[in-house]
Amino acid sequence: MAVVFDSLDHPPGDRVDVARTVLQEQSAPSTVSFDDSPDVVAVMEAWDLGDAGLFCASMTGNRLRRTARDVRTGPAGTVGVAVQTFGVGRFEQFGHQRVVRAGDIMIVDLDAPYDFGWRGWGRSRCLHVPAETLGLSHEQIRSAAIHIDASPLYPIVRRHIDDLCIGRDAEVPAGAARSLGASSVTLVRSLLTTTRARDEEDEEGAAPDPALLVRRVDHFLASHLIDPDLTVGAIAAGVGVSEPDLLRTTMEAGVDLLRWIEARRLSLARAALADSPTRPDPAFARAHGFPDLGSFAAAFSMSYGLDPRDWWALRDEW
Repeated sequence: MAVVFDSLDHPPGDRVDVARTVLQEQSAPSTVSFDDSPDVVAVMEAWDLGDAGLFCASMTGNRLRRTARDVRTGPAGTVGVAVQTFGVGRFEQFGHQRVVRAGDIMIVDLDAPYDFGWRGWGRSRCLHVPAETLGLSHEQIRSAAIHIDASPLYPIVRRHIDDLCIGRDAEVPAGAARSLGASSVTLVRSLLTTTRARDEEDEEGAAPDPALLVRRVDHFLASHLIDPDLTVGAIAAGVGVSEPDLLRTTMEAGVDLLRWIEARRLSLARAALADSPTRPDPAFARAHGFPDLGSFAAAFSMSYGLDPRDWWALRDEW
């Protein structure tokens, strides 16, 4: 992929302005800020795929805010399909907020306001496709974006975008690159329409299959388990069903959703404790999805018969 910006190629005093310009050129007019300004460190790469375009950015903390005014003055006609490959991002669009972790896909309608960024070092890969090639309205794209985790094609698209970031793009003839772009657009359309189909089935009242829904929840929890704002409502939105349907169907499958989440968080925390050089503290509890040390200790003791601090002290004896 062609490097369109490398902070090392610019004097420190020029980096922020140039980085901001490149980001806007590669996406759409927006307000761009950097946590480490003026010492921003970044590498941005791009690949023209005809109908589609690939943009990869590795950089220190940043934030992109596209307002309604930005949309009016600079419509993009573009939908972005982004994969976070490092770091933890925060994304908000259509009133829907989410934490974006490594491996997560997010759908961005560049003709609607949004807010996205991360702190510390992060990396994101985004495939831009013209909205008109998708054959979907903005409302349909919005619905699919909110429930994107529900698509059975989610892992395929994630791998596809990861695999597009190659270092030998100069060896790909222009015609082949255009064909690759057209295939990518088709794949994105399939991703969005399979998500919409799932959502429309639920809206029509079709009862979700319990085993299938549990698999969808399991997939969603794999990347959202320790989100501080994880709720039943957030899970329901993430898998594309109503909250009552989620609770009823998981119970039909023999799964107590809240206990399941707690058990997975405890298992994760116990594995981390085994390698931790220090006793668990409030920060450790929050990092594993618990609001405070007290609630973590109570749940841990109930499941494992020992206070987590005692378990940590005796961990080498187990």
